[in-house]
Amino acid sequence: MPSLFKKNRAYEGQPARQAPSSPASARSERAVKTLSRLSSCLCAIAVGAVVFAVVTASSAQTRLAAFEGSTKTVCMANVAIPSGTLLEAEMLRTEEIPSAYVAEGALPSPESATGQITVAPIASNGQVTAESLAAEGNASSLANALEPGLQAISVAVDAESGLAGLIRQGDRVDALAEGNLVVENAAVLAVDSSLDEALHEYATVTLQVAPEDALALQAVQEQASVRLVMRAAADNAQEDAEMAEGQAEGQTEGSQMLEGGTT
Repeated sequence: MPSLFKKNRAYEGQPARQAPSSPASARSERAVKTLSRLSSCLCAIAVGAVVFAVVTASSAQTRLAAFEGSTKTVCMANVAIPSGTLLEAEMLRTEEIPSAYVAEGALPSPESATGQITVAPIASNGQVTAESLAAEGNASSLANALEPGLQAISVAVDAESGLAGLIRQGDRVDALAEGNLVVENAAVLAVDSSLDEALHEYATVTLQVAPEDALALQAVQEQASVRLVMRAAADNAQEDAEMAEGQAEGQTEGSQMLEGGTT
């Protein structure tokens, strides 16, 4: 009769079965994993906070060093000043600011800006710079581009009457209307709103003319369109030379008359 012991023994080549884990044990394992992930996240946040604090402190030290460095006296605007404003003393003040924050071309005092006209808006508490004023040599100022005693007037043109976009600042033109010469040898100051940039498409050309020619052009434009005719640069140079020679002769004759009258 076979032994009961041998009958109930596990097969020698078969691994022993493990008892299934309990639900409580599984929950514990999940809790450990969750805590581990949470700890990693908290560590990452802590490291980021430290890095942010270091960067912020460094930036603050840089700004502080700039303020502790050398300073300059600059002209500041007390109020918002629009373009085209004649600057008055009460609009401006002086202020000491760090050299690192001084704008390029900033004026040193209200005296250097008072009486000038702005060609760009200036914000309240903003620095007044040479580029924002119609100073001598500033190409953005139409008033400074004009010769004494002459005026500027804009003429509406299209592709045909404006010479197909070929007019440039500094050219000389004649203005015609209905086949008649209205203005002769007028200097071109600007095309559209540009005083120094070459444009190939424009709707207006601004001319430098005598006051009586400005009146004539205005009257003609109300009745008919104006056509511009380009003059040769060589002719302009010759006329300018002849004009300069005539002025010199006139001054010489005037001096001789004065000398003759005093003898």
